[in-house]
Amino acid sequence: MSIRDSVVQVGLLGAGAWAQFAHLPGYIRDPRCKVVAIADPIRERAEAFAKEFNIPRVYTSHEELIARHDLDAVDVCTPSATHFALSWAALESGKHVLCEKPVAYDYQDTRRAAALAVSKGLKTKVGFTFRYSPAMRYMKSLIDEGFIGEPFIFNGHEQNSQWLDPQNPLRQVDHTADQSIIHVSSLEGVWGADHGYRPSVHGEPVRAGGGDHEELHPGAHGARDGNDDAHEHRRWRHLHR
Repeated sequence: MSIRDSVVQVGLLGAGAWAQFAHLPGYIRDPRCKVVAIADPIRERAEAFAKEFNIPRVYTSHEELIARHDLDAVDVCTPSATHFALSWAALESGKHVLCEKPVAYDYQDTRRAAALAVSKGLKTKVGFTFRYSPAMRYMKSLIDEGFIGEPFIFNGHEQNSQWLDPQNPLRQVDHTADQSIIHVSSLEGVWGADHGYRPSVHGEPVRAGGGDHEELHPGAHGARDGNDDAHEHRRWRHLHR
């Protein structure tokens, strides 16, 4: 990596929530890096972030930012559908890449991007933050030491506190219910009312009988109402022309 004065020069793509509340505060806390440019199709949003986090240059297109010769790395914090195209463009330009999840919707595209990075001697990173949590590192050490033998399957549970109300913790609505069905209790107030989340099976909404909660059956998926996502994707639609 070409390091200027021992500081990594970063260009950030996307002026959204993850950039504002996770990535940019992290960069500010670390003297080894500096965000020197930010790009977002909504210029006012990028300018607001530039003012808040002291970022000297603002762009409305990823091409302008990636074309800069003084960048060491590009951080991709845009809507999911744009991650692969933006990461690929940054790698082709010779920039190291930090990309939010997911890199692509097709794992073969992710492998192609990884191969491109290797061919150019570039470093890549995906925002898998839990890999560095003490519990995950300890679990990995137990596996490496052979303490649990050869693992074949792992079944875990994560309670992500950022979505929870301390007065109404995540729980199964009925602890005697069939545990093959996941009952959404405290999450329904967050995703149901505020974010338009509706569990579905084969595209059909699913509701539990006799109660206000919803249930997700094995193989079911959650569908969002799409207005917010569609708006975000339109902002970056030039990538898919």
